[in-house]
Amino acid sequence: RRIAPGPCTPAEVLRMAVTSVVIPPVACVHRLRGEWRARR
Repeated sequence: RRIAPGPCTPAEVLRMAVTSVVIPPVACVHRLRGEWRARR
């Protein structure tokens, strides 16, 4: 769904796949660090 409106080049598809895998764990770590800092 995210790829359909784009240019659909191999580089763009790879970029979308990588960011789809990387962003959620990074966001969770960022949130947990913020919660940990707020409790200190």
